[in-house]
Amino acid sequence: MVSAVIAGDLHFAQLVTTPDNPVQITFGNGGVWLYTTPEGQVDDLPVGHDVNGDIFGFNHFGFGMVERKEDGLGVTFFDKNGDVAAICEAPASANACVPDDA
Repeated sequence: MVSAVIAGDLHFAQLVTTPDNPVQITFGNGGVWLYTTPEGQVDDLPVGHDVNGDIFGFNHFGFGMVERKEDGLGVTFFDKNGDVAAICEAPASANACVPDDA
């Protein structure tokens, strides 16, 4: 069983949850010009091929980490200084993500 699809990109970081699919985690905010993508939680957004999904976007330079937890995968987004910027509790989904300043 596939728990997640982890992808790289050059311009953004996000976590996408779609019906009947594993969560997709994209890390791509390491140091190039960032695209303007939805920031924070956005529900029911078209993600391609007539599929809508819930997205948590992180539009700041930084990096991320995926950890195996007892109840699934957890994701942490860090800012460029290494400080926690957002946490996506396990099992990771767009609705489980909370910015650290919330």
